[in-house]
Amino acid sequence: MANVDQQLLGKLKEIDVSFDKAIDELYREKDSRVFFALSHGYITKKIAKHIGLFNAPNPLIELNNSFALEFINAINGHPHAGWTAAFRRCDVLDEYAARAKDPLSSLSMLPLLPYTATAFEQCAGCMAYVHISQDLKKALQKVRNVDAQDYGNVLVFVLEGHLFAEVKCRGAGMGAAVFMIGHLIMEWLNSNAKRWRNEAFQEVYKKQVPDPSVKFLKAYRAAEGR
Repeated sequence: MANVDQQLLGKLKEIDVSFDKAIDELYREKDSRVFFALSHGYITKKIAKHIGLFNAPNPLIELNNSFALEFINAINGHPHAGWTAAFRRCDVLDEYAARAKDPLSSLSMLPLLPYTATAFEQCAGCMAYVHISQDLKKALQKVRNVDAQDYGNVLVFVLEGHLFAEVKCRGAGMGAAVFMIGHLIMEWLNSNAKRWRNEAFQEVYKKQVPDPSVKFLKAYRAAEGR
């Protein structure tokens, strides 16, 4: 394993703490953006915990740090235009969800059920698109020596992060109707997150992104005790 730059790793752990603080605040405010924060924070934690499993750890840490800081800055009140548009969309979804809980307006909100019932996932989808298509591409242009297989392996954390956020936001009591709608959106989010990530890498690096390797999956599961 290559030596891990402790300064880069320290910054990664600082970002991890920033995610925890943002998640706590979003939970308190009942803000649908918490789903995305939970998922992104999960990825950051897993990279920090399992950095020894990657071929070239330092460029991967540097990429994640640059990428994640764009979201941290945005959620802390300094969004660029893409984030501003995504957050506006999430605000609308939160407003619909709040109105749907009002008995006086619940019937009129029925046509919007797919939106009100899945505000978390809908919000996460538009945030993910902005973050990957803009911020990740920018980070890849800055950090030019990320190992393609390492980048592909991180998809495991991305998909687990979506599931982690879903469980945290919905819990075991999620109704059947909401589950079915949410499941469809989650499938859409998973497939598109992979496609958007791959497209960003291919556009900047002019290389194909491999799927997570069997070797990485075995090592990761063993480290997790699964």
